Amino acid sequence: MDFQSNRFYHIISYGCQANMSDSEHYAGQLEELGYHHTEDLDTADVILINTCCVRETAEDKTLGKIGELKHLKTQNPDLIIAVTGCMAQEWQDKLFKRAPHIDLVIGTHNIHKLIELIQERRSKADHYMAADMSLPAFHDMPVKRFQKFFAWIPIMNGCNKFCTYCIVPYVRGREVSRPIDAIVEEIKKVAAEGYKEITLLGQNVNSYGKTLETLCSALVNKEPEKIGQIFGDYLWNTISIRDTAAARERKENFYHGILLGLLGYKSDWLIKSNAESGTGYSDILIEVPDNRTGIVIELKYAENGDMDAACEAALEQIEEKDYIARLKQDGMRNFIRYGIACFKKDCRVVVDQNSEM
Repeated sequence: MDFQSNRFYHIISYGCQANMSDSEHYAGQLEELGYHHTEDLDTADVILINTCCVRETAEDKTLGKIGELKHLKTQNPDLIIAVTGCMAQEWQDKLFKRAPHIDLVIGTHNIHKLIELIQERRSKADHYMAADMSLPAFHDMPVKRFQKFFAWIPIMNGCNKFCTYCIVPYVRGREVSRPIDAIVEEIKKVAAEGYKEITLLGQNVNSYGKTLETLCSALVNKEPEKIGQIFGDYLWNTISIRDTAAARERKENFYHGILLGLLGYKSDWLIKSNAESGTGYSDILIEVPDNRTGIVIELKYAENGDMDAACEAALEQIEEKDYIARLKQDGMRNFIRYGIACFKKDCRVVVDQNSEM
């Protein structure tokens, strides 16, 4: 996608190691567009400031730097100035009001949109912003690593602690763990490229996988409210409303795929899906070997938001199709049945109180 082969970019990064990693992904997109790195601000065609807002001094430093760039914009009206990162997520369009010479504002979940926004800005001079935190935290993007032997690799994003003094959950979102397969694949890639040192990144790396472990534990312990809370939070932070604009059966497959991906975290569980063929089936059968527990989940899309009706239909389908018999054949002794209803970004979970334990 080399359409600006004689143009240059400069990235200024403030804040934490996660910001440095994000800057590498911004650089990767710029180089895919054909831009080349320069240390000379006067020759840059794109200047990107990746920001921090954990402390007021960090914001003051960013605002000062933005002010310093105004004369460059006067000299070169085609210069694109982009403000990204946590401060961009917090301030959003207020940055345009504070500094009209800014062209792009990009939030923490929208890093992958840089190419699209630059192309739009090249077509028409205007302010462009992408700050939708309902988008997934991780995307497949090109990366231009700044070090030759050292690589940053993100493994999770966000924080659930909501400390009184900290803004991180509001600008990075709730905790989301990156799929282990994607992490391993990236590690193998950088190792093959000759990198000798790797740092795994996240705002709260000690929480990696804990949300998924809590979800799986709640399934075994018959805790529908906790399951609904965890799955609902995940939906809120990882999907866009437009993703649900499809026929009912496809919507059910959409949510079913998300839940199936989360459960894949438990490598010691045997998980089967879509035992029935045809449309309208979104079943998940789980065999937990530790206590020989079989879990059946049926997921339904709640037409018009009627969660109760969707949950009831899910439990009825479990009974009608006799999924428990299949689990018994595999040697399971305890059985739990869950009906899950989803509507846009919300979900509700009910457990069949007659489940056998």
